[in-house]
Amino acid sequence: MEHRAPTYEERLTQVGEFLASKRAIVLATCEGDHVTARTVSFASRGTDVYFMSFRSNTKCRQIQSNPNVALCRDNVQIEGTARILGPVTDTGNAEIAELLREKYPNDYAGYAAHPEMVLLRVVPSRIGVYRKEGDEHLVDRLDVGSTTLTVEHLAGRER
Repeated sequence: MEHRAPTYEERLTQVGEFLASKRAIVLATCEGDHVTARTVSFASRGTDVYFMSFRSNTKCRQIQSNPNVALCRDNVQIEGTARILGPVTDTGNAEIAELLREKYPNDYAGYAAHPEMVLLRVVPSRIGVYRKEGDEHLVDRLDVGSTTLTVEHLAGRER
């Protein structure tokens, strides 16, 4: 039986719903030839990812040097651009800070007001979603800038 590939909009919505259901994601950052990865607690709005960090943390230093980052959770891989939005408690960050407070009330209460705590945002540019259909191994590749979806066939049935 032939399966219909999801449309770009359907897959983007599915990724947003997937992110909203999760509490942690792996964030990879890089400066020069030094790459690091760590798990961060996050909140999301659509496919944009938000998290808190101390300004002096390695991830913030690396993002200031190179804003290109990668995120990974389960079968979803995201490449994007990160930006430090400033102190979590700034009035301009109130809407996103509230998302974090609702999702992590204890962490928010313990850390958000710290003078070194900042809010960061990752805006995806490319998203990959691995899936298996029958004996086929596929990756739905979303290019956010051009709003296109292509399906990469990794292995399985010959075409």
